Amino acid sequence: MKPARLIPYLMVASLLLSPSVLQAQGGLDSILTAPAPMAPATGQPLAPPRSGGLDDIIAPPDGGTRTPDLSASPQPAPEPMPRSASVFDDVPRHLRLRRDLLETARARMRVKLGLPLVFEVETLRSGQDWAFLMATPRATDGTALDWSLTPYARYWQADAMSDVVMVLMHNDGAGWRVVDDVVGPTDVYWITWMQDLSLPSALFHLD
Repeated sequence: MKPARLIPYLMVASLLLSPSVLQAQGGLDSILTAPAPMAPATGQPLAPPRSGGLDDIIAPPDGGTRTPDLSASPQPAPEPMPRSASVFDDVPRHLRLRRDLLETARARMRVKLGLPLVFEVETLRSGQDWAFLMATPRATDGTALDWSLTPYARYWQADAMSDVVMVLMHNDGAGWRVVDDVVGPTDVYWITWMQDLSLPSALFHLD
């Protein structure tokens, strides 16, 4: 075969072996075996959103608490959490629902503990107009709460309690309200709520 006639065959072979063509020829297998998406700049797999951590509550000089002005944030405006008849899920930070729930729970705990506080959230889940919070109260600067200044001082000194609070909330159409709460539980107290109120375990933890 003359060299001039080799050129078209070489061009076809080059196209068939190019990465884009090979990827297209991979079909379903190439999709199923594709690597996980990577976070920009870090090179690490993207992690799912979490609801835990010390929330970005700011303590003003008067000793109260306030949340950042969401309208001034460059982030997209918060949207309601999707509601489903069967879905209970963690409440992520960008939702206004999270702020509403934390402010409702904090108002109750501030009265019970007698101190201004913020929450280090371990669990905050919602669904079907119910919400559950399990968190560690902290001073407004994020440091450990001084339990000796609370009505629970003698239980704290006797090592008869934990530093956790649990709050069960319900939205009755007029807004969120606290149905029940417990300070310093030493067992899985939410099981009582699950049984007494016929609530699914998915409200309290991932099934």
